[in-house]
Amino acid sequence: MSMTQAEQTAPRTPMTSKGDLSAVMTIATPALAEQFLEFCVGTTDTWLAGNCLSEANSVPADAEFATEQAISLGLILSVITTFVLWFLADDYIAAMQLEGKAYDMALLYLRILIPAIPGFMMIAVTTACLHGAGDTVTGLIVMTIVNILNIAISAALAI
Repeated sequence: MSMTQAEQTAPRTPMTSKGDLSAVMTIATPALAEQFLEFCVGTTDTWLAGNCLSEANSVPADAEFATEQAISLGLILSVITTFVLWFLADDYIAAMQLEGKAYDMALLYLRILIPAIPGFMMIAVTTACLHGAGDTVTGLIVMTIVNILNIAISAALAI
């Protein structure tokens, strides 16, 4: 059984010292702060839609029109973004100043993700529309299923 280059150059060692934990926290803290801020924005938007905009929710035809517009605009912009990013993927990765295998792997990863952009948009926009209508449970159920599938599929592909 041969070892890959990554296994040869970076053997796994358990984190046993405070220095290791400190390094992980230095990297993880900004990402966790970003996620918390995104959570705050979503919570505020949901509160505003449910409490301050109740008069707007009382006109179903207007809500339906706004939902159709949001989905249409999101779909159009996501398709445009998908095509533009597909053709500029090399330049996008090159701007990160990656070289060699890191460049190749980043480009492959991006090429795998790019076709899913319209799907990401549909989840984001439709969940936001449901929140605006006061339904926060359906989005939770959908995202729970998405995350369970993501974890299972990612684990299966990685093993």
